[in-house]
Amino acid sequence: MTKRTIRIATRSSPLALAQTQLVVEALQRYNPDIPCTLVPMTTPADKAPHTPIQSIGGKGIFIKTLETALLAGEADMAVHSVKDLPCTLEAAFQLPCVLPRAPAHDVLIGNNPYTLSTLPSGSIVGTSSIRRRHELLHLRPDIQCKDIRGNVGTRIDKLQQAYDAIILAYAGVERLGLTHKIHEHCRVNQLLPAAGQGAIGIECRAEDSELISYLTALNHQPTAACIESERAVMRALGAHCFAPVAAHATHEDDTLHLTARVIGITDIIEVQVSGCHRKSTELGERAAQSLRQQGALAIIETTTRGV
Repeated sequence: MTKRTIRIATRSSPLALAQTQLVVEALQRYNPDIPCTLVPMTTPADKAPHTPIQSIGGKGIFIKTLETALLAGEADMAVHSVKDLPCTLEAAFQLPCVLPRAPAHDVLIGNNPYTLSTLPSGSIVGTSSIRRRHELLHLRPDIQCKDIRGNVGTRIDKLQQAYDAIILAYAGVERLGLTHKIHEHCRVNQLLPAAGQGAIGIECRAEDSELISYLTALNHQPTAACIESERAVMRALGAHCFAPVAAHATHEDDTLHLTARVIGITDIIEVQVSGCHRKSTELGERAAQSLRQQGALAIIETTTRGV
């Protein structure tokens, strides 16, 4: 690849910048001489940190600003948390590279050293995720869940104001060097993660074959196979990012083990499937088909109506 400067679009939040630095380090390990420059951007959602995300376009608003910069030629690639990406990209874009995934589980941070099982009855737990809210209330129907918005640091700051505990993805907490604040590492089978959680993806223009070739060489195939199976579940169910759907895959030798879950207010449907890592899409579709047969679509429609 020629020594063109790679312009990297990223949100300007501390976590987004930390994740982009990981991408720069990966690029420069592969080619120490490759010049990179960051293009930090502020999205409409960043400008309205107290407005419910659903009312300003949903999680996709984080992505759209960066994609607009790609199409305008203002950047060559964009760095995303894969869990925030639509499960089907527009034809103008590709996702040729994901970095090795961080642990995908959730963590509890509180004002006192409680765990999910020892939180006092009536405790207020902050989360903006319908998935987490439903899973939490199935585990602890005696607690209250309250919406919370903002980046990781902002949510931790808000903790003392109106919450007894908050639930966050471990990956973001770790990447910001805040693991000392964690009171409990939640088990994956307690709070099954969102599809793609813990993974960092690099998006670029589909027409940029030179950059795609370069990025493909950096792609971590075990992570890519896992997140593709998880995202295939979401696509096959027609589920958007606010749906109470969880999917998590692990890679063992040449086999993927996928767990997918739809969490309603009163019901939980879960399937576990395994298969060849080369057939990750088919594995996700098979899991989704099993979920549909058990009534998943009705649960999703009921719980996301009006969202």
